[in-house]
Amino acid sequence: YSTAISLIDSKTIKAIATKAGMTDSTITSASFMINIPLPQVAAPVISPNGGTFSSTQSVTLTSATADAIIKYTLDGSTPSASNGSVYSTAISLIDSKTIKAIATKAGMTDSTVTSASFSISIPLEQAAAPTFSVAEGTFDATQSVVLSSLTAGASIYYTTDGSVPTSSSVLYSSAISVGVNTTLKAIAIKSGMTSSTVASAAYNIRAAAPSFSPAAGSFSSAQNVTITSATPGVTIKYTTDSSTPSSTNGLTYSSPISLGTTTTVKAIAIKSGMTDSNVSTALYSITIYSGGGGTPPADTTPPTFAATYPKTATVATTTLDLKVQSSESGTAYYVILADGASAPIAAQVKNGTDASNGALAANLKGSLALTANTEATANITGLTAGTAYDIYVVAQDSSSNLQASPVKVDVTTVASSPAFSSVVASNAGSNIGLGVNDNVVITFDQNTNKPAITAANLNTWLVLSGGHSWGTALVDGDIVWNGAGNVLTITFSDITGSTIAVGDTVTLNAAANIKDAAATAAASTAVSAASTGSFTSSPVFSSVVASNAGSNIGLGVNDNVVITFDQNTNKPAITAANLNTWLVLSGGHSWGTALVDGDIVWNGAGNVLTITFSDITGSTIAVGDTVTLNAAANIKDADATTVASTAVSAVSTGSF
Repeated sequence: YSTAISLIDSKTIKAIATKAGMTDSTITSASFMINIPLPQVAAPVISPNGGTFSSTQSVTLTSATADAIIKYTLDGSTPSASNGSVYSTAISLIDSKTIKAIATKAGMTDSTVTSASFSISIPLEQAAAPTFSVAEGTFDATQSVVLSSLTAGASIYYTTDGSVPTSSSVLYSSAISVGVNTTLKAIAIKSGMTSSTVASAAYNIRAAAPSFSPAAGSFSSAQNVTITSATPGVTIKYTTDSSTPSSTNGLTYSSPISLGTTTTVKAIAIKSGMTDSNVSTALYSITIYSGGGGTPPADTTPPTFAATYPKTATVATTTLDLKVQSSESGTAYYVILADGASAPIAAQVKNGTDASNGALAANLKGSLALTANTEATANITGLTAGTAYDIYVVAQDSSSNLQASPVKVDVTTVASSPAFSSVVASNAGSNIGLGVNDNVVITFDQNTNKPAITAANLNTWLVLSGGHSWGTALVDGDIVWNGAGNVLTITFSDITGSTIAVGDTVTLNAAANIKDAAATAAASTAVSAASTGSFTSSPVFSSVVASNAGSNIGLGVNDNVVITFDQNTNKPAITAANLNTWLVLSGGHSWGTALVDGDIVWNGAGNVLTITFSDITGSTIAVGDTVTLNAAANIKDADATTVASTAVSAVSTGSF
C-alpha cells in the first residue's frame, strides 16, 4: 500500500502489516457495498412532432446523446432495445401513423419513450375530363363523335339524354353516331383517382334542305314540281306566295305541285328531334305564248338608251370617254363630227360615215359591245384641244333591230394652256422669297385630286438652275392655270430641305401639267412651250407703322401695316424663346411671355405687309419703337395660309 485505494464497486479489503525483526500483524478485513446509478440516454426528438397533413411527411429522429441507438415502431407497440426498427434515415409517411421511439447506449440506462401522432390525408388526383372529336354545333349530316381522356386507363361513361353520367351510365367503347339533336355528357373514372368533371357537347342535326324537280328555270308550259329531302321521315312545308315556310306557315307537301304561271316556290324540311332544314327557293318562270306554243314571237323592237345615256366623261384636251347603256344586249355605234355638221342617219352612224357618206378617220368612229342594263365605255383619242364636237350614237340589239335615229352628244375638249415668257415669283411660297411682279404666284398645297408629282419625276416638268432642288419630301402638286391673262399659279406641297435662292431660275417644260383653277378635277393639259423665269428678292420695308393695331401696340397714322396676333394652329409655331430670332424690338420692350404662335402674312397688294400674332400680355410696345424683320422671318401668302412658309430675303426695319 502506498496511496488511498479508490473503489467504484463492491469489494472486501483485507490487509496485514510487516516489519523486519518483528512478527507480522494479524489480518484486518473490511467489506464495502458500492452501488453507483448509471446515466440515462437523452430521449429521441421527433420532427415534425405530429399533426394533421395533406401531403407525404419526412420524419427525422434525433437524440442529444452521442452515438445513441434509436429504435422506433409504427404499429403502436412500445420500442425497446429488443423491439422496433433501428432508425438510420428519415421516415417517409404517406398515411396516418403514430411513431414511438427510444434511445439506448451501453453503460447507460435506456431513454424514456417519445411518441408523436401523424394524421395524413393526401387528396387523390382527378382524372382528365373527356374530350369530343367533333365540337358542338349545327350540322347538315350525321356526326361520328369519338370520346377520349388524357388520363391513361380511365373508363369513360356517357349519356345522350342530358342526364349527368356516372359509373352506372353507358361505358364508352367506340365512336358515337349522332343523327338527331343530342346533348352528349361524359365523365372519366379511374381507380385511385377522383372522377373527372362532366364534359358536355350539344349537337344539332339539321334536316336536309328540300330539292325540286324539275330545277328552277324558264318554261313555256305548265310544270308539275316534285319536292324531296334526303332526310327520311321529314315533313315538307312549302309556299307559293313568296312567304317563308315554317312549321306554322305553308302547305304540307304530299304530291307534285302544278304550276301554270310564273311562281316562286319555297320549301323547308321538318322532323321531330332534328333542326329544321334551310329554306330552299326555286323560281319557275312560265310563259305560255298565244296558241299554247313554246316558241316566243320574233323580236322586232329596237333597244332604248337608259336615262342620261349616251354621255361623255373625263374630257381632256385630246381625249374623252363615251359611255353608253342600253335596255338590251347588242352593239353601240358612234361617229364624231365637227360642231354643227349635218346629222347622219342611223345607218350612216353604223357604217362609220358622215351625213354625206364620207369616210371618217379611225379615231372618229367606232363601236362597243353592250350588255343589257350595263354601262359600256369607249375611250376616244386623237382629238383637238379646245374644239367643239358632235358625237352621234345609235344602238342595235342582238336581233339586228337598229334604232330609228342616232342620239347627239355635244362636247368641247379642254383648251391647251399658253406658253409663259417669264416666271417671276410674287406672293411666293416655301423658301422662294417675295417678288414685286404679280404675273405668277408660287404656292404649295396637297390636293389629292391633282396629278401625282414625286422627287423622281419633278424635274421632268419643273426645273431649277444652279444645282438647287425642291428637296426629297415632295408628295404631290400641280400647276394651276387661273384663266386670267398670263397669270399662272404653281402649286406644290411638303417641301423640305429646299435651297432655292434669289436669282435662281425656274423652267416650265413643255410636258408640264396645267389645270384650270376653276375646275381642279378636270384633266390637266401640257404647257405648249418651255417657259423660264427667275426668282426675285423680297422687298425691304422702309417703314413698319402700326395702324389699327392690336393688343398694347398703339395706333399709328400709316395704314400700310397692321400689327395683330392670332392663334391659327396651321401657322408656324412661335414661342417667347424663339421670337427675337425673327422679330426684334428696340428700346428694351418685349412681346411678353404669353405668345403662343403666329406668322407674318403677305397680303399681295404692293408692298403692304400684314403681321399677325395673338395672346400678347404685359406688352409695353409704344409709338416710336422700332421693329426689325430678320431674314429668317416666316412669311405666308394671305390667300393660302396653310402653305409652307418662306424666309424673308433681307432684313426689314421700321418704327411704330
